[in-house]
Amino acid sequence: MNKIIENRSCPTCSEVSTDKIITSKINPFDLDFENLSDLFIGFRKNQCFFNYSICSKCKTAYCEKYFNQESLDTLYSRMPDNKYGLSDKTAFRTQLGYAKEIVKALRNRNNISILEIGPDLGFLTLAICQLIKVDKVTFIEPNVDIHDRLRNNFQNHDFEVKILTNENQLSKTDKFDLITAIHVLDHLINPDEQIKNYCELLKKEGTLNFVTHNYNSILRKILGKKWPPYCLQHPQLYSPSSFRTIASTHELKIAASRRTTNWLDLAALFLRISAILGIKSSLKLRINLVIPVNFGNILTIFIKV
Repeated sequence: MNKIIENRSCPTCSEVSTDKIITSKINPFDLDFENLSDLFIGFRKNQCFFNYSICSKCKTAYCEKYFNQESLDTLYSRMPDNKYGLSDKTAFRTQLGYAKEIVKALRNRNNISILEIGPDLGFLTLAICQLIKVDKVTFIEPNVDIHDRLRNNFQNHDFEVKILTNENQLSKTDKFDLITAIHVLDHLINPDEQIKNYCELLKKEGTLNFVTHNYNSILRKILGKKWPPYCLQHPQLYSPSSFRTIASTHELKIAASRRTTNWLDLAALFLRISAILGIKSSLKLRINLVIPVNFGNILTIFIKV
C-alpha cells in the first residue's frame, strides 16, 4: 500500500483534533491494490473503508489515511456509469427533483451558463434545461468512456456544449451562473481547494450546488457501520455543520439546505438491500414500480456574495 496519503487533517476546517474514530471490519491495509479495486464499487454486507475520524470542530467525518490522486485516477477510470441498474427514466426523475430546487435559487435568471462537475450522462443539466433558458454548458467528466453518450444526450439542444476531462482545461476567462456537483464533493481529496476554485469561476450572486451524503442522517444512526456511504470511495462525509463552516470560509451564503428524494425501480432497491444485508438472491422482480426513497442525502445551495 504505497499509494496512500497519510495524516490528512480535516478537509473542511483543517482541525486535527477528533471526537471519535469509526473503523471498518475489513482492514484495507490487509489488502493489495487489486483487491481494494474490486471493493471500490458496489454494495455489500461488510463494507471496507479507511477509518473515519470525526472532526471535533465542524463534525466532518474524514479519513486521515486515504488513496492519493494517482490511485484514484486508476480506480475511477474503471468505473461504469453511476445509475446502479436504474432505468434512464428513473435516474432522470431523481435529477429533476434536484433541478427544481436549484432553479429556485437562481432568482429568475435566464440564458445561464452552467458548469457541471461529474455529470455522468448529464441528466441533471437536461432537467435544468426543461425549467430555464440555458446559454452554454461545460461538463467536467474524467470518464472519457461515457463522453459520446453524454454528448449525444445534448445533440438536439441549440446551445454550446463543452466536455472536458479536468478543470485545468477551462479558460481563465470562463465564468458561470451555476456550478453544480452531484455526489462529487465527498469524493475529492482536496475539497477545500476545489471549492476555492469553483468560487473563482462563479459570477457574483451565482450559485454553487452540492448533493452529498449527510453524516447526521437518521439512516446512518440506524445502520451504523453498515451505512453505505462508509466506503472506499469517500475520503470525507459532510453534515450541515460542515457546510456552515464552508460558507464562512469561502464568503458564501447558504441559500437552501434540503433533504433529497431518490426515485428507485423496486428491483434496483431490492438488489441494494440484499447486497447490504449479505443476501444472495437469484430472484428477479418483474414489478414495474418506481418508489421514492429518502437515503438521508442533502442538497446544499450556496450563493456567492
